[in-house]
Amino acid sequence: MGNELPGKALITGASSGIGAVYADRLAKRGHDLILVARDERRVQGLADKLHSETERNIGVLRADLTDPTDVAIVGTKFASDEKIDIVLNNAGMSLYGTLLDEDKANVARLIAPNIGATTTLAGAAGRAFASRSRGAIVNIASVLALIPEQFDGVYSGSKAYLLNLSLSLAANLQRKGVYVQAVLPGATRTEIWAVEQGHQHVPGRDGHVRR
Repeated sequence: MGNELPGKALITGASSGIGAVYADRLAKRGHDLILVARDERRVQGLADKLHSETERNIGVLRADLTDPTDVAIVGTKFASDEKIDIVLNNAGMSLYGTLLDEDKANVARLIAPNIGATTTLAGAAGRAFASRSRGAIVNIASVLALIPEQFDGVYSGSKAYLLNLSLSLAANLQRKGVYVQAVLPGATRTEIWAVEQGHQHVPGRDGHVRR
């Protein structure tokens, strides 16, 4: 992206954890933002705080990335808003148990945001960014992509998929001015630890547990 002025970043799972940290850092570097999360009240609070601190334009888009309709709505933003030049695919889920003891609905619910939504949004961003010869796609994977024998194979498998997807996109887009990065964090203590310990199956933001 060279010496171009900061543009606009769209961040999924932005209300807390790694997504919120990226939002803070990017806003302070001069980027406008679109913050995507299920909890509209909470993410609006973050948007208001960042706008107050940085005077950047911070938009909020309420979306549940387990819902294909909401995913499709988010995906339209890349073509309709040419200022967007970064997408951070951070939203995701983990499981308390494993494939052998989890309810199949919870397994499907993990696959929807971790694989389905990220694939759709990365594809939409890649096409839009390639047409403009600029942009960056950042996918939050996990170190567990490299050690599938640890913890649950569904979760680590979804992260291995993101790593492979990122490598493929990087190869396809490198000559079109689009940068692709897979981030593989280790264990990062954020609020989803409490959710996991409470055995609740709710969407979280990656970077919280099971790296």
